[in-house]
Amino acid sequence: MKKLYQIDGNGFYLYDVLLDDDENIPSDCIETELPDGLFKPQYINGTWQNGISEDDINAVLGITLDSVKQAKINELSAINNANITFTSNTLGTVHTYLADDSAMAKFNAEYAFVNSDAYDNSPILWYTVEEGGVEHTKEQFNQVWLEGRTFVVTNFAKWDELVKKVKAINTDNQTISQAIAEVQSIVW
Repeated sequence: MKKLYQIDGNGFYLYDVLLDDDENIPSDCIETELPDGLFKPQYINGTWQNGISEDDINAVLGITLDSVKQAKINELSAINNANITFTSNTLGTVHTYLADDSAMAKFNAEYAFVNSDAYDNSPILWYTVEEGGVEHTKEQFNQVWLEGRTFVVTNFAKWDELVKKVKAINTDNQTISQAIAEVQSIVW
C-alpha cells in the first residue's frame, strides 16, 4: 500500500489517495510526501509550498503588524531594563555599580546632598558589586555619578531610537509580511 496526494490542475492539494503497490499512479497524484505546517499546500516544480501569501497566512494566524510591533517594543524594553550595571575606573581600578531605577534614585539623592551646603566633606561610602561599600571622595563620587547618568541616558536614547524605528514601520510601500520582517530585524 502506498499513500499519494491528489492535486488539482493548479497543483493544490485535494486529498490523500491510497493505492496498492502494484497500481499505476494517476497523473493527478504526487508521491512526494506532503510536509506538515503548510497553508493551502500547493505542488509546484517538484516541491510542496504554501499556496497562499505570507500576508494571508499572518491573517489566518491572527498576526498583525501592530501585535508584532508591540512584542518588539516589549523585547527592547526588557533589554533596556536588564542593563542595570555600569563600570567605572574612577577609583583607579574598574568597579561595577548598579544602575537600576532604585540605585539611580539613591545616586541622585546622594549627588544632591554631596553638592549641597550641608555636605561636610566626609568620605562617601558607596556600593560596588565587587567590594560592597567603598569610600569615595566628593570628586570621585561626582565622576561616578556622571558616568552612571551617562550610561542610563545613553541606554534610554538607544531604546527610544529603536522604539521610534519600530513605530515608524508601516505598509505604505511594502506588504504586511515585509513590514513584519522589518520589525523583527531590529535588534538591540
